[in-house]
Amino acid sequence: MVGFLGPNGAGKTTTIKCLCCLINPTQGSIFIDGEADFLLRRMQRHNSNK
Repeated sequence: MVGFLGPNGAGKTTTIKCLCCLINPTQGSIFIDGEADFLLRRMQRHNSNK
């Protein structure tokens, strides 16, 4: 189980939607385990499966 905490309007839902490839980010960076290109690789895999 994973928790995602933050104040109202902090972008929790938007971040989850980006990670699930439901929306594409328009600016900024997401770092997961120190990797900034995690989301890009995930989006490329997702798009190649269409």
